[in-house]
Amino acid sequence: MVVGHYWRRVHKIDRAAVGKGDPDLFENTHPFAWHGQRGNVFCVDFSVGGRWVERKAATPLGRDFKLAALRWPERVLQFDDGSMQTTENFGGM
Repeated sequence: MVVGHYWRRVHKIDRAAVGKGDPDLFENTHPFAWHGQRGNVFCVDFSVGGRWVERKAATPLGRDFKLAALRWPERVLQFDDGSMQTTENFGGM
């Protein structure tokens, strides 16, 4: 199952700086790992909505806040900067 809306991130971010005061659901999950009870859930939301923080700070866009798509059946993340990343632990393996 592929989901979004949960503000995953590649690098640790200051969640309060982007208006996130709720618990970090991915605090103990590797950014490229599948999760869930059976290891078959992947969140493709890498917080692209936070890019306004990068623009405001005049830092390079896309370091902490990324747009991602999951290529299937390869289980590879495709980011909007052209980089790709293989996912890990599909099915708990």
